[in-house]
Amino acid sequence: MRPSNTPYVLCLSCIVLSGSVNSQKNCSNGWFGSKCNYKCRCTYDACDERGECTTPNICQAGWFGPGCQYADLAYNRTDQQDVADGNDATCLSGNVQNINVLLNDTIYFSWLRLIVSATGSAYLKDLSVRFHISNSEVTCPGMQKEFVGKMTLDMHCELPDFIDEVSLEGEAASYACSVYVSGGRNVALRENTTQSSNLSHASGGTTIFFTSDLAVDGNREAIFFDGKTCTHTDLLQTTPQLTWSLTLSKPRRVNRYLIFSRGG
Repeated sequence: MRPSNTPYVLCLSCIVLSGSVNSQKNCSNGWFGSKCNYKCRCTYDACDERGECTTPNICQAGWFGPGCQYADLAYNRTDQQDVADGNDATCLSGNVQNINVLLNDTIYFSWLRLIVSATGSAYLKDLSVRFHISNSEVTCPGMQKEFVGKMTLDMHCELPDFIDEVSLEGEAASYACSVYVSGGRNVALRENTTQSSNLSHASGGTTIFFTSDLAVDGNREAIFFDGKTCTHTDLLQTTPQLTWSLTLSKPRRVNRYLIFSRGG
C-alpha cells in the first residue's frame, strides 16, 4: 500500500477510496480493522477479519487493491473491455500494443495498477504510460514503478495537472488482465460528524433519527425513509444556518470529494 502521502477521497454517502490493517474479530458484519472503520468491499461481502476476500476472491465492481479499499476509476472505461471488468482472470492474448483509459471525469492522478498474464510478466519493466487532458499530453516528472510479485506493476506519479485519459503502451499491454486507476481510499468512513439538527420520523411505534453519522456509513443507498441510511437536518430548523461537518482523526491529503444525495 502506498505511503502516507497518497491522496484520498472523501465519500459522503446520502448527505443528503497505508500499511497493514490490524485485524479485529469483534466488528459488526461488513466491517474490519482495529477500529472497525474499514468497510468490506468484497463480492457478496465475503471478507475475513483482515478484510481479505474469501469466496469468491474478487473485489466488488469498481474497487481494487489491498483489502479492496481503493476506488477503481478505470472500471468499464477502456477500449479493451477484458482489462476493465474487475476480473483478473480475463486477459488479452496478444496483438494489442496500447490500452487507452478514457476517464469519466478529470482527475488528479496518483497511481495505477496493471496485472498481466504469466506470458506478459517479462515485458512489464518496459511498459510506458502517457497522460492527457483534452488531448494535450501531461508529462510525468518522475514515474515510480513498484513490482508486486511477477505479474503486477504499480506506477505512481504526482502530475502537475489534472488528466482525463491514460494510455499504457508496450508489449505488456498485449497480455494485460486488469488495469486499475486509483480514485483514492474513502477516509470519511465512521469518522466524527455533527450537524445542526436531526430530522426524526415516527414509524411503527419507533422514532427514527436521521443523524449525521449516516453520511459516513459507506452506504450509498438513496432510498430515504425505507433505507434509513441518509442523514437529514430538521425540516423545522430555519436558524441558525443548517450545517453538517466532518472531523478527520488524523491529517489527510484529500483530492476528491463525493457527495450522494437522498432519494424519495
